[in-house]
Amino acid sequence: AGWMTFPTDGSTLMTSKVEDSVNSGVPFILSAGNSAEMHWQGNYVDTDGNGWHEFASGDEGISISATADRVSNQFSITAYLMWADLPSDYVNDFDLALIGPEGDIVTHSSNVQSHKDNAFEWISFVPDVVGTYHIGITYSGSGSPPDVLEIFSPTDLLEYHTIPSSVTVPTDADGAIVVGAIYHVDDSLESFSSNGPTNNGNKTPTVVAPDGVTTDAYDTEPFYGTSAAAPHVAGIVALLLEQNPDITPAEILSMLVDNAD
Repeated sequence: AGWMTFPTDGSTLMTSKVEDSVNSGVPFILSAGNSAEMHWQGNYVDTDGNGWHEFASGDEGISISATADRVSNQFSITAYLMWADLPSDYVNDFDLALIGPEGDIVTHSSNVQSHKDNAFEWISFVPDVVGTYHIGITYSGSGSPPDVLEIFSPTDLLEYHTIPSSVTVPTDADGAIVVGAIYHVDDSLESFSSNGPTNNGNKTPTVVAPDGVTTDAYDTEPFYGTSAAAPHVAGIVALLLEQNPDITPAEILSMLVDNAD
C-alpha cells in the first residue's frame, strides 16, 4: 500500500488508520515503496526569471523518452506535483506542464492554489510522437518562494531524482514498521528502495529485508521490491508474538531495530 498523490505529513486518512492499528496494539508492517528513482524534491529556482523552474543549471525540464514501442502501446507519461511552505498552511501557486519533442506544451495542470490542502497538480499524456518530452514546473509570482516542491512519477524513472523523502503515504504513520529492500545475494540496498524522512520528520525505513527471492506467489520468478521484503519482517513479528503475545508494537519495533545488522 502506497499513495504517491498525498504528502507524507501525517494528515491523511490512510495514515490515521495505520496509527489506529498500532495504538490498538496491532503491529503494522509496510513496504517502504519502490520510488527512489521516480521522485524529485527541491526548492524553486529560476535564475533567468522566465517563470520556469531549473532542475539543474540551464535545464528547465526532466527529460522523458518516448520510444516507438511506447507510442504504439500507448503507454502514458504521468507525473504528480505537490508542495508545501513549511510550517505555514499557505502556499504559492505552481503549475505543471509537459513539453513535447517540438518544444510545445502538450498538456498542463494549472489549478489555482493558496492552501496546502489543495497544493497538487498532475499530468497524464499518451505520447503520439517518438522523441524526448520534458516535465516542467512554472510559477507566475515574483521572487524565490520557499515552498518545498515534490514530483512523483508512477510511470518513469526521473532524470533528476531525489532519494531522500521518496517514501509515500502511509509510511508517515507513527509507530509503523517500514521495510526497505536489499538484494538477498549480497545485501546491497536496491536502487529503487524508497527512503525517508517523511514530511512530518519520521525516519524511514525502520529496517531492510531481502528481495529477489523465489516465492509460490510468482512460481519460479524472482520477486523484487519492498513488497517482497516486507513479508520477511512480518514473519519475524509473527514469531515474536507467538513467543510473547503481550508484546506491544513499540517493543517489537525496538527489538527489530536493536537486533538488525
